[in-house]
Amino acid sequence: YIYGFLFKAKFLNEFARLIVLLAVVAVVTLSVCYIYPEYFAKIEIALTRLPVFIIGCYFGKLVYEKKTVSKYFYLLCLVLAVTALVVLNLGVFTGVWKRWFYLVGGIPMTFLIIWVLNLLNSKWINKFFAFFGGISLNLYVSHVVVIRVYKLLPFGDTRNVPVYLILIA
Repeated sequence: YIYGFLFKAKFLNEFARLIVLLAVVAVVTLSVCYIYPEYFAKIEIALTRLPVFIIGCYFGKLVYEKKTVSKYFYLLCLVLAVTALVVLNLGVFTGVWKRWFYLVGGIPMTFLIIWVLNLLNSKWINKFFAFFGGISLNLYVSHVVVIRVYKLLPFGDTRNVPVYLILIA
């Protein structure tokens, strides 16, 4: 549905539809946050990750089409990432606002890392990421299971890193 809205709808252009969709998600998230705070506490992580998913859908199509960006895009990413880092360290935002501001720095930081890796263009780095890219979803899903099992153990409420690492292995 998200992909269809972004790329197959007939009104506005694709980027404008991206902004509209992000605005709708923001309104829904804030509504649930302030009207039903007890329910929001249960779904906060999912709702606040929706913008990243939507932006990922948008850029995923651009990657698939092998579109390129200008050097000014990377300059904008650098400005956004540094601004977000400074603002987050100042502690200006809390709650849902803080989570959204991670998006302001996190996505541009991801693009900067990709840009640096592209500049390096190492066969070893490419093989490394190709391998882990193929199993990344499995790793993500299994880490959720590992955390749940860890919390069921008698020492699961402590931050016993060695035991956690053994459990992961």
